[in-house]
Amino acid sequence: MAIWVLESAYRYAKASAVLLNAHLSYESEVNAALAMELLIKSLLVEAVDNPRKGTVLEQYSSRHIKLKDGHDLIGLYNQVPTDIAKKVGLASQVDLLERKKDVFKSLRYIYEERAPRGSDNLLLQTVCWLLPQVVDHFVQAGIEDKWLTYMKSNPQLMMAHSISSC
Repeated sequence: MAIWVLESAYRYAKASAVLLNAHLSYESEVNAALAMELLIKSLLVEAVDNPRKGTVLEQYSSRHIKLKDGHDLIGLYNQVPTDIAKKVGLASQVDLLERKKDVFKSLRYIYEERAPRGSDNLLLQTVCWLLPQVVDHFVQAGIEDKWLTYMKSNPQLMMAHSISSC
């Protein structure tokens, strides 16, 4: 279980909120897609057995994740064990993950011919809703981490209204 990856997801969600508040909606949604990707990967990656293991600089491997495209949100979701996906609320977001599966790639270059026209903040809202549940999952699993403990005791920091008021 990768708390550093989850913390990165939180930071990309914050970046997404800043961009949204600056009326940069496409850029916001790209960051929200990255936040969702990292949130899901936090449930999948494994700690690398090296001198950093067990430290705040722990590194992770995703070699066991069988995907052509590591940014495919529904593909990543399909790698999460069903019981965990249900427990953290991810299973209820399958339709959104399918619709937004390639946002990270498709919205990065909005000037390209096949780029989608329009963006929204659904991924950001969903990440903010999922974050406290994933934090709870890690806490219940007995993971001891200062960031995790802080977020667990301050769940309002992960709510959309808080994350958006940077």
